[in-house]
Amino acid sequence: MKKIMMYYILFLIGCVTIITGIITMLLYPEREGMMLTLPYIFLGIGCGFLGGSFAMIYGLRNPVTATAMEIAENDEREQLIRYKAKAKAGDITLIAIVSASLILTAIRVEYYVTMVLLLLMFISIAANLVFSAVYRKEL
Repeated sequence: MKKIMMYYILFLIGCVTIITGIITMLLYPEREGMMLTLPYIFLGIGCGFLGGSFAMIYGLRNPVTATAMEIAENDEREQLIRYKAKAKAGDITLIAIVSASLILTAIRVEYYVTMVLLLLMFISIAANLVFSAVYRKEL
C-alpha cells in the first residue's frame, strides 16, 4: 500500500508541474531567455511523472500485472539481466559522450560545452572505479 501511495503522490506532482507549465505560458506571453523554454521544461517533466506513475499505479492495481512485476523484481535471473543491460547501456553512453565531445570540438563549439561533457565522462569513469573497488571488497 505504501508503494502505490508513493505513485499517487508522483501523479499529483506531475499534474501540478503540467499546470505550472501551462500557467507560466499563459501569464508570460512575451518570454525571453530562460523563460522562453521554462514552460516546456515543466510540461515535459510533468508528463514524465504523470505517465510513469500512471503506468505503475495501473500495474500495481492489476493482480496479474502486479504478480508479474513482483516476479521480475525479485527473480535472480531477471536481476542479472537487468544489471547486465545497465552495464552495456553505461558503456554505450560513455562512448556517445566521448563521440559528442569530439564532434563538438571539431565544429568549434564553445569550450565549456565540451568540458561539461568531458567532466561527465570522468565522473562516470570515477564512479565505475569506486564501485568496482567497493564490490570487490564485499565479495
